[in-house]
Amino acid sequence: MRRTRRTQAGFLVATVALPAVLLGCSSDTTASTSTVDSTTTTSAVAVNAGQTVAITSGTTTKFAFDPDPVTVKVGQTLTWKNDSGSSHTVTADPGQAVTFKSQTVRSGESYVNTFDKPGTYTYYCSIHTKESMSGTITVVAASS
Repeated sequence: MRRTRRTQAGFLVATVALPAVLLGCSSDTTASTSTVDSTTTTSAVAVNAGQTVAITSGTTTKFAFDPDPVTVKVGQTLTWKNDSGSSHTVTADPGQAVTFKSQTVRSGESYVNTFDKPGTYTYYCSIHTKESMSGTITVVAASS
């Protein structure tokens, strides 16, 4: 089959332009996750970082969110880092103005969420129940 200059030019544009377009679509390692259905990550640099909550095991093997309570400003991220040696979730109590639920956060992994509405929100680990592992987040106006 004989190629024309037009066909060759089209092929050249496709082989040069397509990778450039796809490169522009690559993920940004500095972006935070959304407030609903956020993902678990093993390494992320949060944009507008607020606080970090450690998921720990205490001296009596009781798991905890530390610190509790925690405060962030509207638009800031909150990162939960699991250092406990066990798997956990970060799940908002139902009926609140903000909902969030992590996937299972394994030891060494983190979960990041950005809070866009002021208020006080409670959460828990659905693996270990509200009674044994819960926390409180206060989200204040950005000017505070």
